Amino acid sequence: MICIGEDGDVAQFGDWCKRNIQLYKLRYGYEMSPRSSHHWIRRSIAESLRTQDYYVVDALIGGYDSIENKAFLGSVDYLGNGIANQVSFNV
Repeated sequence: MICIGEDGDVAQFGDWCKRNIQLYKLRYGYEMSPRSSHHWIRRSIAESLRTQDYYVVDALIGGYDSIENKAFLGSVDYLGNGIANQVSFNV
C-alpha cells in the first residue's frame, strides 16, 4: 500500500491500516486478500469523512491473491472512491 497526502494523515492512516489488517489476521487466522483490503480501506476512508477526524489521503493498494492466482491493483482517493483491478495508471 502506498499513501499520498498530508504528512500527518499519511503516517497515521498508514499505520492504522497496517495494524488493523494484522489484527484481522490474528483474529481469524488468515490474511485478508488484496481485494478485501481495498474494500476495507475504501470503506474506512468513506466512513471517516462523516467525522471531524477524516483522513486526506489517496491510496494505491496492490498485492497477489494466492486463492485466485492473480495480481490485484486498485486505488482509493480521499473521498472514498475506489477503483479496483487497474491495469495501468497515467502519470
